[in-house]
Amino acid sequence: MNFDNCPTLHNQPESGVLFFKIMMRLEYALKAKKLVQPFGEDFKVDWDRFANERLGSGFFDFVVQSQEAETLINESPLKQIWNGEALEFRPVAPPGNIQELIGAVCRVRNNLFHGGKAGQIQHGRNEALISEAINVVRLALERDTEIKMLFETAAA
Repeated sequence: MNFDNCPTLHNQPESGVLFFKIMMRLEYALKAKKLVQPFGEDFKVDWDRFANERLGSGFFDFVVQSQEAETLINESPLKQIWNGEALEFRPVAPPGNIQELIGAVCRVRNNLFHGGKAGQIQHGRNEALISEAINVVRLALERDTEIKMLFETAAA
């Protein structure tokens, strides 16, 4: 297969590639700082700890006042679920605190990465959500210089 000639690959938002790279580095930094949750022998990044311990509750108000994530906050990304027969998207209440805002950023990533939003009709809204999720990560890194340093450091 020649991926250069696959139109569905080129129908994806360009900002999505940058967003994947940003989230990849952010997850690396959070794991390096041991912001993880055990999951049997596995683990997952502890996004709530990142939100609570590293950013703090005031960060949510800061983002709201910045007006750099209005779509992300006011038209929260949908959540893809399995209804027993098919995949579908369900609305999620708009974020009202820092944990929910970081959760919305992760939902943008999940929807994009897991194929749920690939080439969807709401392309403009998807672009806005990706752009604003990037804004939230940028603001978070500006707030937490230690995580920013790990974000910018090459993996060992």
